[in-house]
Amino acid sequence: MVFSMRLIVDAWNVLHVQGVLPSGLAGMDLIGLSRLLGRSRWNGLLTDLVCDGSPSTAHETLPEHIRVSWSGHDQEADDLIEAMIEQSTTPRRLTVVSSDLRLKKAAKRRRCKWLDAQSFLRALLDDLSSTLPENPPKASHETADQWRRTFGLDAEAVQQLHADAESMELPEAMASPQDNPPATRPTPPKGKPPRNSPTGTSSIFPKGLIEQAVRIAKGEA
Repeated sequence: MVFSMRLIVDAWNVLHVQGVLPSGLAGMDLIGLSRLLGRSRWNGLLTDLVCDGSPSTAHETLPEHIRVSWSGHDQEADDLIEAMIEQSTTPRRLTVVSSDLRLKKAAKRRRCKWLDAQSFLRALLDDLSSTLPENPPKASHETADQWRRTFGLDAEAVQQLHADAESMELPEAMASPQDNPPATRPTPPKGKPPRNSPTGTSSIFPKGLIEQAVRIAKGEA
């Protein structure tokens, strides 16, 4: 398979973003991120998900165009991403996703495209919401197992997700990052993203968006 463009994602940086995901998806893992990528404008793009440390458990097999790279214990993901940027023979076809200023400078220096983690995550959700049908079916509690498998959530997160879906009314269209910037929050420490980070912003997401994701998990969309 030949790829003309490439995406490098500072994975923990993206998964640590607060104030974007509905509370039930706050514990999303690499599998969940890859599923969102599969329904986005970046679907099919050669993608490197770069993580700090080493994998603690075996992960479900990802599509062949999505690779997971671990920095190991002697360096950070930032070091690995910066090396990827420097070694690229086609940097102008490379998009780097991270809110780290060091990586932003490295990307700009080599004229790569750059996107901060928060804007990237919002774009993934925008792309998902664009596929919503007019009258999505109501989510049921039988979908809990699919949520766990698809988005890497634990039981508490799934429970919260269902509570979000049941309590939400369809609000105004989802705001873009420019229209409704979230409050600045302190940068969380490096490492694996927390399983149940509260966001407090689930009300900005249409009820149908969560229900559409349920159908994706069930293989119905």
